[in-house]
Amino acid sequence: LGPLVFTSLPGRIIESFGMEINWKTGRCRHPHFGLPIERIPPQTLSQPSIEADALSGCALLVKREVIEAIGGFHEDYFLYFEDSDLCRRAQKAGFRTVLVPRATVMHKGSSTITVIDPALKIYYATRNQLLLFSRNEPMKNPVSRTFRDFHIINLNLAYAALRSGLPKPRALKMWARGVKDYYQKQFGIIQEHPESIEGSNHPGPEALIRQGSNASPDSSSTLYSMMKEKSLSSWRGVRADTHLTWKREIRGDGFIKKLLEHNMLTPDTSILELGPGYGRLLYSILSLNLPFKDYLGIDISREITNYLTEKFGTQNISFIQEDFETVSLSTQFDLVISSLTLKHVFPTFENSLRNITRHLRPDGYCCFDLKEGDRMELIFHTEWPFMEFHKHYEKPEVEEILSRIPLELVSFDEVIHAPEIIRLLVIARKPAP
Repeated sequence: LGPLVFTSLPGRIIESFGMEINWKTGRCRHPHFGLPIERIPPQTLSQPSIEADALSGCALLVKREVIEAIGGFHEDYFLYFEDSDLCRRAQKAGFRTVLVPRATVMHKGSSTITVIDPALKIYYATRNQLLLFSRNEPMKNPVSRTFRDFHIINLNLAYAALRSGLPKPRALKMWARGVKDYYQKQFGIIQEHPESIEGSNHPGPEALIRQGSNASPDSSSTLYSMMKEKSLSSWRGVRADTHLTWKREIRGDGFIKKLLEHNMLTPDTSILELGPGYGRLLYSILSLNLPFKDYLGIDISREITNYLTEKFGTQNISFIQEDFETVSLSTQFDLVISSLTLKHVFPTFENSLRNITRHLRPDGYCCFDLKEGDRMELIFHTEWPFMEFHKHYEKPEVEEILSRIPLELVSFDEVIHAPEIIRLLVIARKPAP
């Protein structure tokens, strides 16, 4: 049993009227939160009891037999969501969780954590909300599981960035640390002060979700739309430097030499590149004195297109800021190339490449590299772009996607970007009408 909980503010403002939890999406809702008691319908307040998905742990009346059956609070949470976890375990054991509106308490919330470090609230809330859902309602479908995690992560990101009232860099560090510790299974009391999180010198991904991807998400769903927009927005502000390639410079020679092996570059070749980054492929073409007629690079980041225009722009070399999936061009090209880019397109590269193929001449070639495998990844950082989406592809899946675009598979190959960075190379051709 739980009471109606008021804040310590004057006017009997509601802090908790129980909680509604959507176990599929990861969303937690506090009905009537922040409202004065006068705004609640009398018929609601007069009910002897109201079923709730969870109750506030600041004041609970729990039978001894419940604790004997399921145990007490899990110490993995330490702060936040340990009460929701207890309620869910009780429900699964056959007990009810009930709000009694006529019982009331006043709660001075977060008084301890505000004194110690208010940013800890972001850390524990982010980490523990992910823990609550994975522990109490695990999902077998990897796509659904990834979407739910993504939704939870972004709800907490929105709070940290827009509503926490803390300096944004500090709030985002705490959010990223919460995500990182969840995936690295660092639970309980935070083991070190959050200021130890590294910023620009962070050695690599904050966390990984490595999943299979055998299901196709419903493109009309809210979660699908949110994840797609986030995967785009993560790259709109990215800068043109080696952050794009593991914080070290990677040349494009290995990729370009594959084009030469297949005789794709001639003085009459018009080239379209998707996601030129800091200009690796174009630099290799120019430094090797290879022939081509003209070149256009498309990137979603304005900072990248401005940088590349200043560095490489000439009469026959240009760059535009556009989305691959929606861009409309007035010219056609003989060769489409893309390296270390299409793996980031959510949920697959199919729609983007279908749109781009409209601008490829019949018998023109499309050459791009991918991560080979059968999983998706969400990679979180403490700095921009904060989140990356990666999709790995097996060869049969690539063939199916090409057949739907349609493009004809010419061959699979491999491109060596560095001794330890080898990617699946896909060479395809647009069939003549």
